[in-house]
Amino acid sequence: MTAMGIDDPFMQDLVFRSYDSDGSDSINFSDFASSLSVQTRGDSDEKLRMAFNMFDLDNDDYITRDELAQFVEGLFNLIGPITTFTGRRYVSAESFIDYIYDEMETDEDGRISFENYRETASRNPDILQGLKLYN
Repeated sequence: MTAMGIDDPFMQDLVFRSYDSDGSDSINFSDFASSLSVQTRGDSDEKLRMAFNMFDLDNDDYITRDELAQFVEGLFNLIGPITTFTGRRYVSAESFIDYIYDEMETDEDGRISFENYRETASRNPDILQGLKLYN
């Protein structure tokens, strides 16, 4: 994936896992078509589930702060500072991690469930705009 500008092994694995829908450690046409279909034609819940699964690195249906940090740090290494659709600018991974975690970890149990994730996303204009990118 270096040719695509992704030379971080963690991010390469993350992209691969998002297409390997059956967990077979290979991507067949069905995996590819299924993932592409969700990205381009999926409803909000399907897109949210796909995004949630990218963060949930150990597949236990929860996102921990450590999992979130791994993802965000990889993203910052890949693209640098982030400006959201609403104009918020994050120049460090840690500030972006704090923002996301504080918004989504509403049960105070140290992890983000899909329900927390979906509820927060449904009222966050940046996430809502991001879901519309492929519609």
